[in-house]
Amino acid sequence: GVYQKRRHDLKFLCRSKFLRVIHVSGLGIRELPNEIGDMVHLRYILIGSMDLEKLPSSIKSLLNLQTLDISETRVEEIHPSFWKIKTLRHVMASKLSLPASIDEQLDELQTLWGVKPAQQGEWDQRDCPLHKTTKLRSLFLDGFEQSKHGAALESALGKMSFLANLKLEGDEIPSCVFTAQNLRYLETIDIAGKIKWPEATSDVRRIRPNLVMLKVYKDSSEEAVPQHIQNQLEGILTVANV
Repeated sequence: GVYQKRRHDLKFLCRSKFLRVIHVSGLGIRELPNEIGDMVHLRYILIGSMDLEKLPSSIKSLLNLQTLDISETRVEEIHPSFWKIKTLRHVMASKLSLPASIDEQLDELQTLWGVKPAQQGEWDQRDCPLHKTTKLRSLFLDGFEQSKHGAALESALGKMSFLANLKLEGDEIPSCVFTAQNLRYLETIDIAGKIKWPEATSDVRRIRPNLVMLKVYKDSSEEAVPQHIQNQLEGILTVANV
C-alpha cells in the first residue's frame, strides 16, 4: 500500500543521436546519462524533476546547445567548461552557482535566470563572470554579498544595455539599478534586500522610461520605500513582505 515513485534514467534517449530537443517533466529522474554529451545536435534541454541534483560533466560537449532549463531541479553545480558553449541563449535554473570567471564572451546569451555566486571567493571587478554576458535581456541573481560581489556587479550591470528584466536578491541592492544610464530599457525590476535608493533629486521615471513594474520585498526591520520614489513610480510599484 506504499506508493513508490518510479525512477527513470533516460538512457533510451541516447540511442537517438539526432535529437535536437529534450523536454521531460513529471518523471523521477536522479541523474542524466553521461552519454548525453554525445548528442551533439541538441539545441534545447528542459528537465523538470526535483530528484535531479547534478548534471554529467559531458554536458560541456553540447556545443550547439541554446537552451538549458533546469529551474525545476535541485542542480546547483555545473561543469565550468559548460560556460564555453558560445551558442547558449537561455539558461534557467533555481540556484545554479556561477564560476568565479567565464573565459568566453557569451554574445548569444539572453537569459540567465536563477543563478548565484559560488560560495567561495570574491568577484574580481575586472574578471566577473557577468562581464561576459553583456547582451542579457533577463537576469535573476540570488545570494550575492555587497562586500564580495557588489563592485563587480555594479560594473557588469552598467554594461548590460539590452537588459529588460532584472531580479536581484542579496544583502544590499546597488543604486545603479535606478541610476545607471545604460539600463534605460529596463521594464521590470524585482528586488529583495537592503536598497540603496537614489537621492530625492533623481528623476527615476525619466531615467527608466520603459519601467512598467517595480516589486520590492522587505521585512519589518527594513525602511519603507522613500516618498519621492512612491510619488515618481505610482501605479507600477508593489511592496511585498518577505
